[in-house]
Formats: sequence, structure tokens, C-alpha cells
Amino acid sequence: MERKKLEVPEELKKKRTGIKEKVGLEDLNKKKEEVRRKAQERINQRNIAKRQALSERIASAAQELLVGIEEASSAVEELSGAIEEFSSSAEQTSSAAQESKAAIEQISKSINSIKENIKELVESSKISQQRILFMIDNLNNLISIVNESAEKNKEAANLLSQLEKESKKIIEIVEVVSNIADQTNLLALNAAIEAAKAGEYGAGFSVVADEIRRLAETSQNSAGEIAKFVEQIEKSLSSVSEMINKIVSDSNSQVKLGIDISNELSKISDNFDQIVQHMLDTQLDFDEIVELTNKLLDQSLTVESGALQISSAAEQSATALNQQVKGFSEVRTTAQALVELAEELKTTSDISKIVDFLASSSDELSFNIQELLSASEEINSGLEQLRKGTQLLLEASKNSSKIIETLSKKAFSLNNIIENDIKFLQETVNMLNNNKDNISKLINNIKTISEDYQNSSKNMLELSEKTRKIEKFIDLIEKVTIQTNMLAISGLIEAARAGEYGKGFEVVSTDIRNLSEDTSTNAENIKELINNILYFINNLTLEISNSSRESISEVSKAQESFKIVEELNEKISLFNNFFENISKEFEQISVAIEQNSKSVEQISSAVEQSSSAIEESTKASEQQVIALNQLSKAIEEIIEINEELRQSLEV
Repeated sequence: MERKKLEVPEELKKKRTGIKEKVGLEDLNKKKEEVRRKAQERINQRNIAKRQALSERIASAAQELLVGIEEASSAVEELSGAIEEFSSSAEQTSSAAQESKAAIEQISKSINSIKENIKELVESSKISQQRILFMIDNLNNLISIVNESAEKNKEAANLLSQLEKESKKIIEIVEVVSNIADQTNLLALNAAIEAAKAGEYGAGFSVVADEIRRLAETSQNSAGEIAKFVEQIEKSLSSVSEMINKIVSDSNSQVKLGIDISNELSKISDNFDQIVQHMLDTQLDFDEIVELTNKLLDQSLTVESGALQISSAAEQSATALNQQVKGFSEVRTTAQALVELAEELKTTSDISKIVDFLASSSDELSFNIQELLSASEEINSGLEQLRKGTQLLLEASKNSSKIIETLSKKAFSLNNIIENDIKFLQETVNMLNNNKDNISKLINNIKTISEDYQNSSKNMLELSEKTRKIEKFIDLIEKVTIQTNMLAISGLIEAARAGEYGKGFEVVSTDIRNLSEDTSTNAENIKELINNILYFINNLTLEISNSSRESISEVSKAQESFKIVEELNEKISLFNNFFENISKEFEQISVAIEQNSKSVEQISSAVEQSSSAIEESTKASEQQVIALNQLSKAIEEIIEINEELRQSLEV
């Protein structure tokens, strides 16, 4: 601004001549100088007062900055602690998620192992069941054969009793033949006496009588031999009958035992069928466990993702917080410089330097505040991400808890089923072992029955031989009868030739001839009875041989059944191994579920801590924004002061 010159009125002007004028001018100049000096002093005083006021304003603004920085810095400390807690929580959650995944993988591994064991168990059970059914068929065939043979031999025993009666008839007939032989012998003796009385007329008849007597003795001896053989046959028939009755009784006992074994084996087969059905039913339950495990794995991956999100957000917030720490440090340094500047402003004459410093400081402060606000926004963004990540973890942990509860119940239920099946299998094993002994007993007993059949068959063959020997004596008796009959005719001829002396011979010859005919009839009866006995003996021998052969054949099959029992015992050992493996895997599953439960609890605990810390951090961040806005106002005050100082320089 240009200064106006002081104009002197014309009337006051004096001529500038001489010494007086010169002196007056000097006085005037002095006065003017004094006036200017005083005016300048007043201006300086006003400027000093103004600088004093501006200095105080700067100091006040700087103080506000320092106070605001302290307030904002306290939020930084709080946020820093919270972020460290978030990072720790994220690390803990991530670790828990990894443990959970490892536990889930163990569950999946155990389930796959169990399913594989169950698959093999089902296949082995089906094979075992088929083998048992095959064994039942063999035993039923054996029982059927034994029972059928027993029924046939029961009839044979009745027939043998009938043959014993027939043999008694033979004895009776043989006695008749023997008596006839005695009578014939007696008649022959009487004839010899009569022949001796007749002298030369009885000579021919004497020869006939002697021959008849010899034949009678032969017939009597043959009858005796027949009687002996018949007695032996009768004893043999009785012995064979007793043996067959014993076979029938033993067979009936073995049929009953076989039926009991067959029923027990059917129960064992049903047990295997139930085991198979249980295993097939559990397959569906295990599929459900697999589905639950997959869901749990999804939740674990969600937790892992949430933990990563929290970790990333915490890192983002930590970076922004570090920027704030740096920014606050710079603002604090500038504020302290402003405090010193305020003091300097009171005494300095270099206002332009002050103005330049204030300008650069205010620009720097504005930049720092913007950076701080930007960092605060980053922190808020990070907190929002933390909130979302925490919410994700919260939902995942809740879902995981529900899944684990369901999984635990399902696994517990399945484990109980498996344990019951293990007990059920043990009962089946006991039944099988008990029947193993019974099958062995049955086989040995039927072997004994087969041996009895063989012995009976041998006895029947011997009986047949004895019976055939009787035929020889019967044939001899028949020959004797024919010869005796011929001799009787010769005696009649001699009686006729002797005339009056032959009348006695005629009577004797007629009686002998009649007795001979009776003997012939009885011999034919004996022969018929013997043939009947032989016929039935041969048939019975064939039946017994067939029974023996069939029994031996079925015993051989039954022995195969015994091998099947041994085979089943080996398979059951495998079953025990399968169930033992399944039980171990369930123990692993139980441990894994427990580990998963603990991991979820850790995650839930971390989520609760994070949720609380997020709320506190959000409040601290909001307070920080308020403090930063207050700093902005202080900076605006500094800018305004600087503008006033700059304008003062232009005056």
C-alpha cells in the first residue's frame, strides 16, 4: 500500500529563505520523524499484539492436535491389542480347523475300512450260510436214508420173527419125520421077526426088512441133522432179529439226533442270515455317516475359509494400524513443532518464515489426517471383514456341533449294533461247536450202525448157507422115502409069493409104504418152508446190504459236513478279526469325533472372543474417527491463522 504524503496548507507555507527558514525546516522534519516513529511504534505494538494472539491460537490449535493425537492413539493401542487377539484367534481357529479336518479324514478312513470289512463279512457270511445249507442237505439226506432203512429193517425184524415161527414148524415136522422113521424101523424089525418065522418063505422079505430098517435109520439121522441146523437157524434168526431191532432203535435215536442237529444248523443259518441283514442295514447307516462326515468336512473348510478371512482382515487392519502409528507420530512431531513455532512467533520478525512453515505444516497435517482417515477406513473395512468372518465361523461351528451330535449318536448306535452282532456271532459259534460234537457223534454212531448192518448181512449170509445145507438132508430123506416105497412094493411082491406065510408081510409093507408117503409129504413141507426162509433171508440180506451201502455213502457225505464245520470255524475266526477291526475303527471314530468336538469348542470359544473384541474395536474405531475429525478442525484453525499471517505480510 502506498503511503500518502503530508500536504502543508498554503497559509502555513513560508518562504524558504535565509537561516530561519532552514532552522524551521529542520524542526519540522524532526517533528515529522517523531510522528512517524510513534506511528510505527503503535503499528508495531498492534502487530505484536496480533502475533501474540495468533501465537496463542497456534499454541491452542497445536494443543488440540496433541490432545486429539493422544485420544486417537489410545484407540490405536486398543485396536492393536484387538488385532493381535484376532490374529491369535485366527491362528487358533485355523489350527482347530486343521485338527478337525485330520479328525474327519480319520473318520472317513475308518468308515471306509469298516465298510470294506463289512463287505467281506457279508460275502463270507453268505458263503458260510451256503455251506451250512449244503451241510443241512447232506444231513437231511443221511437222516432220510437212516430213517428209511430203519423203517425197512423194522419190517425185516417182524419178518425175522415170522421166520422164527416158521423154523419152529420145521422142528415140529422134523419130529414127525423122526417119529415116522422110528415107526418104520419098528415095522422093519417086526417084519424081520415074521420073516424068520416063515423060514425059507420069509428069506426075501428078510432082506427087504433089513434094507428098510437101514433106510429108516438114514432118514432118522437126516432128520436129526435137520433139527440141529434148524436149531442153529432159529438161534441165528433170533440173534439177527435182536441186532436189527438194535439197529432200528439206534437208527431212530440217530434220526432224532440228526433232526435236532438239522434244526440247530437251520438256526445257525438263520443267524448268519440275520448277521448279513444287519450288515446290509448298517451299510445304509454308514452311508449316512459318510454324508454327515462330508457335511462336517464342508463346515471345516468353511471354518478354514473364515479363519483365513479373519487372518487376512487382521493383517489388513494391522497394516493400516501401522500406518496410523506412523501418521500419528508425524502429526505429533508437527504439533510439537507448532507449539515451538507459537513461541517463536511472539518474538520473531521473520513472519514470512513462519507463514511458510505453517503452510507446509498445515499441508503435511492435512495429508497425514487424510492418511489416518484412510487407514481408519481400512481398519473399519477390516473389522467388517472380521465381523463377516466371525459370523461365518459362528454359523459353521453351530452347524458342526449339530452334525457332530448327530454323527456321535449314529456312530454310538452302530457300535451297539456291531457289539450285539459280535455277541450274536459268539452264540452262533457256540452253537456250531456244540453241533460239531453232535455231528461227530452222529457220524460215529451211524458208522457203528453201518458196521452192524455189515455184521447182520454177514450173519444172514451164514444163515443162508446153513439153510441150504438142510436141503441136502431133505434131498436125502426124499431119496430114502423113494427107496423105502420101492422096498415096500418089493415086500408086497414077496408077501404075495409067500402065500399064506406072506399075509403078515403084506400088512407091514402096506404100513411102511404109508409111512413113506407121510415122510415124503413132510419132506416136501420142510423143503417148502426152507425155500421160503431162504427167499426171505436172501431178500433181507439184499436189503441190509443196500442199507449198509447207502449208510456208508451218506456217512462219507456227512464227514464232508464235518469238514465244513471245521471250515466254518476258520471263517468265524476271520469274522472275529473283521469285528475286531470294526471295533478298533469305531474306537478311532469315537476319538476323532471327540477331537472334532473339542476343535469346534475351541472355534466357538475363539469366535466368542473375536465377537466381543470386534464390538470393542468398532467402538474404538468410531471414537478414533471422531478424534480425527477434531484434528481436522484444529488443522483448519491453523490454516486460517496462516492465512491471517500471510495477509498481514501484504499490509
